[in-house]
Parts: sequence; structure tokens; C-alpha cells
Amino acid sequence: MGRVLYAIPMLGLNTTQFGLDLGIVLPARQRGYHVSGFLPAGSIRIGKRDGVYFSLRLAGDVPLMTGGPGVVNWGFGFNLGKPRYSMWVGLGGMPYDGMMLGTQVEFPLSDAVFFQLGGAVGGGETTEFGLSARTRVVF
Repeated sequence: MGRVLYAIPMLGLNTTQFGLDLGIVLPARQRGYHVSGFLPAGSIRIGKRDGVYFSLRLAGDVPLMTGGPGVVNWGFGFNLGKPRYSMWVGLGGMPYDGMMLGTQVEFPLSDAVFFQLGGAVGGGETTEFGLSARTRVVF
């Protein structure tokens, strides 16, 4: 299968100790591929983003496989020694596939734009891996 384009717009409430985001996966129409309908997306964070926190996400990161890792993922994040520099490590998976171990590093480019590097390894019958680079914009 080739590339699949999609966006995940979210709205949320994020305080120092708690975060809740809700959104939807919007697939783009693509010639030659059947793209299923919309998928709900969201995340919950408990703890300080600049400290240690736990998060649970559903389709919360792009790309879906290596962004989190997987459509559903959970794990812990922690500060990397500077304000707003963080790392997340956790488990996740895709429907009908095995578990994946993933990590994500995030640092600010400006007050509202963050650069993220992610990676995941694991899977079902064969070992899969992937890397991702993306930006997160906070409005």
C-alpha cells in the first residue's frame, strides 16, 4: 500500500497537572485506495508535562503507526532537563496487529510550535519499525 494522507485536528483543555484533548482523524480522498470513514481521536494526560506524566492516547499522533506508537497507546513522559523539552516512552498497537514499543522526543521551535521525533518497533507476525518527524502547533 502507498501513502495515506490524513489530519488529526483536536481541541483540548490542558492545565499544569491534567490534559484532555478530543478530535477526529480526517482521511484525505485518494485515488486507488479505499479510505475508511472517520476515526475518533483523543488523549488524556495526568501529571506535569514538564515533570513526569502518564498519558493514554487514541489516534493522537501522526503518523498513526510510529507517532505514538499505534492507534492506541499509553506510557510515561518526563522532562529532559529544560522547560518544554520532553521524552515519552510507552506501548501501543494497531488493530489486528501486535504490540509496539515506542518513544517520542519533543522540543520547542517557538512558543507555539514543537518539533517531534518518534520511533516504534514491534508488531505481529514480523517485526515492524518506523521513524517519524513532525511538528505540533498549539493555537
